[in-house]
Amino acid sequence: MSLKKSLGITSSLVILAAIVVAVTCGSCIGGPPPGTPPANTQPRFGETPEDQAAIDKVAGKLDAIEKQLGAINATLAELKQNGLSVNLPAGAVVPAPSVPEQAPVAPVEPQPAPPAPEAPAAPPQVETPPAPEPTTAPAPVATNKFNIVPNDDSSISFVGYGTLHEKDGGFAVFSGSVELADGTIESAKGEVIIDLKSTYCGDSALTPILVGDKMLNVEKWPASKFTIYEVKKTDAGYSVDGNFELMGVTNGITIPIEMEKTDKGLHIKTAGNGFAIKQRDWGLTFKGFPGMDNGIGEETLISFDVLAEPAS
Repeated sequence: MSLKKSLGITSSLVILAAIVVAVTCGSCIGGPPPGTPPANTQPRFGETPEDQAAIDKVAGKLDAIEKQLGAINATLAELKQNGLSVNLPAGAVVPAPSVPEQAPVAPVEPQPAPPAPEAPAAPPQVETPPAPEPTTAPAPVATNKFNIVPNDDSSISFVGYGTLHEKDGGFAVFSGSVELADGTIESAKGEVIIDLKSTYCGDSALTPILVGDKMLNVEKWPASKFTIYEVKKTDAGYSVDGNFELMGVTNGITIPIEMEKTDKGLHIKTAGNGFAIKQRDWGLTFKGFPGMDNGIGEETLISFDVLAEPAS
């Protein structure tokens, strides 16, 4: 049986005993005052067998109640030893166990704060190399007058076409001058002179024929000249209008070129593969010797790449 249920029964029994005592003693409580002689008509309480039986019955119930109270007190004492307390219902006669006093708690010594973590070591210093000096394109030469002479950066060449195959060659000696009147490419004026006696052919057997009286006739016409009259700006670069003199004949031609002033001088070159001339426009009508397996074609392709040096 649970403790709560036992306590409830005990309370009920105590109340019941009180009621029984009150009922059985009612005649005493409500009787006549002391000194009044008893009436002879009724027997006194406890004199009859019925009264004695009632008294014995109440005594038995009180004895049982006493035993139950003893068991409850034993249970409460055990709970007290275990440090427990019980709230008894109203009317119960069993005292609640006292709460043991707690021992005083010793003060806690303050612990010193942990040391602050060491700051991480700084990374090693890496020297940053100095930034390279900005590179600038070399400034063009200050002069506007240039001389055209053979050098490692200059050449004038040609390609002759035949009925079966083509032959290439060039001119080893040439000279001239160019002046930029107001410093611009469009203001260029000048001339180029080619020494025809320096003509050579890739097929060395053909060189004597080229310079002979059947073709260039260099003994009679030792030089050729090109004179610059006007330079125009185009979408692709520049074009040069001028006169080309060969074997005593002068014809106007237009040559597509690239021209640029640099720190080394004035760079002039033909655009693309060069420009073509028709040989007969300058009196070249020789078609080859009888029996030659390669007749001479109608056109010759001329190209040049010249670095005109600054005039001293």
